[in-house]
Parts: sequence; C-alpha cells; structure tokens
Amino acid sequence: MAKYTNLIKGVELNKFFNNYTVIDLETTGLSPYANDIIEISAIKYRQNRKVAEYVTLVKTEQDIPTNITKLTGITNKMLTNAPDPRTAILGLFDFIRSDVLVGYNITFDLAFLNYNCDLFWAGDKFIKNNYVDVMNLTKRYVPSLGITKQVNVAEYFGIGTKGSHRAATDCEICNACYQKIREIAEEEYTAPREQIILSCKAGINAKKPFAGRIFFFLGILDRWYIKNIRDIVLKLGGILQDYPNENVDIVIVGTAYEGILEKEDFQYCQYLKNSGVPLTIVKDEVFIRTLLERNYVEEVSSLF
Repeated sequence: MAKYTNLIKGVELNKFFNNYTVIDLETTGLSPYANDIIEISAIKYRQNRKVAEYVTLVKTEQDIPTNITKLTGITNKMLTNAPDPRTAILGLFDFIRSDVLVGYNITFDLAFLNYNCDLFWAGDKFIKNNYVDVMNLTKRYVPSLGITKQVNVAEYFGIGTKGSHRAATDCEICNACYQKIREIAEEEYTAPREQIILSCKAGINAKKPFAGRIFFFLGILDRWYIKNIRDIVLKLGGILQDYPNENVDIVIVGTAYEGILEKEDFQYCQYLKNSGVPLTIVKDEVFIRTLLERNYVEEVSSLF
C-alpha cells in the first residue's frame, strides 16, 4: 500500500491499547481506484473486551469476480438490499468516532475508505484516526515467522481461522493476534478487568464430571472474565465445539457483548432447544458459580 500513502490520513502507532476499534473490509480487488468495497466490519473493544460491532454488506455496481466470491462467499445477489458505499461509510464514521483503529495490513482498508470519502465529500471528510497495523507488529515481534498473512500468523498462535475472509471474522482473528503479540511484547501485560484463573480441585480432574459432554461457548464472558475456562472444561472431560448443532449439550453464553441476543448462533441455539434438542443454555456467571459451588474448581488468582 506504499503507493497509496496519500490516502492515509492518520498516524501509525506501534503500541498496545486497551480501548480501540478493529476494522476490516472485503473488496472486489486490490486497487482502491479500480475496485469496490463489498463489506465493512468494525468491532469496538473496551478494556480489551468486545462491547459492540458494526457490520454491513455494501452495494456495488461491479460484478464480483469469481475468485472473490470463492474466497469470501459474497455474491452480487447478497448485496441487492445492502446500503450504498456512502451510507455504509457514514455508519462507520458514527461507530468509530475518534478511536484508535487496529487492523491487519490496515493501510489497505484505510486507502479504500478514504478514496471513497474523497469521491463523496471532495476532500472535506476523511478517516483521520490514528491506527495500529498488526502486520507490522508481527514483523517486529515475531521476525522468525517470515510469512505475514493474517491466517498464517493466527495459525502460528493457535487461533482458529474458520470463517476467515469475511470482515467480522477477520476482525476477531486480528484482535486475537494483536493480544497474542502483546503478550510477547509487554513483560507486564495488563489483563482485562475482573479476570480470574481457576484450578481443578484435587481428584476432580481424574473423575471427569463433564466426560463426553459437548460445550459451545458463545459471546464474551461478562462478570467473570476467565482466562482459562476452556482449559478447565477440557480437564473436566468436556469436548469443545466451535459451532452450534444438535450434538451440543451445553451452551455457555457470555453476556458482555450487548448484541448477543441478536446473534445468529444464539438464535439458532434457541431454535434447537425449542425443537426438542436436549441442550442446556446457561449464562456465563451461572456456569462459573456452579463450578465453584460443586467444588469442581477453585479460584487461584484474581486481577481487578
């Protein structure tokens, strides 16, 4: 994106922030001058925790190339009722406000956005937010990796990449990479507020009270931010699944994300339950309290 530096209006900050917004676009090609935006996603984080998101498809007059559809799954038909680029970008302005923006190869996204801003507002309105490029942080703190595509960085850190090349999922992956690099870069990493770590009680690990039970975690844990909750479930014999279906036994719903009740996965879990599938849907706080009350675990540390 070096040749599009005239379209980058903010300042790059090679720092780690607790409050920021991750952005990502899907486009019909690689040139902001010749190609169009077809999807915009922005996820807002406060104290490193997801609190809101802005996601929209964007209408284009171009035919989406076959390779782009194959990569993203987005078709022209899907964009029939999508907002036009001007409306979609105005929505993004309202969402990001003055936040520091975080993205992977973020200058690609900023170049597309500001080229469109110039078309619509003739130089009077640009995205001027300062930004963090996770790709450049990767090169700085993990130089031995060599390959710097986001999916490769995610795989290096053991971060799931299912559903990548859709803007919202790529934002989630980018943020996970950002936090992993932060752990490397900062000796005294400040964990999110109210984070606790649990340990299995003596003997419980061997008894495996969750043996064979399939768990699906949805949303962001609210009152209890548990750093190692998935590890605990595994130690107690549980099986983790990253998507909901009729085989899931227990759905743990994190309620920190305000839009969780509208999420497709949550509604699908409700549909399964209402259809007679014997799954349990339980709030995060109730689940953690149950673990403590049954003496399956103990709290070994707390960070406030």
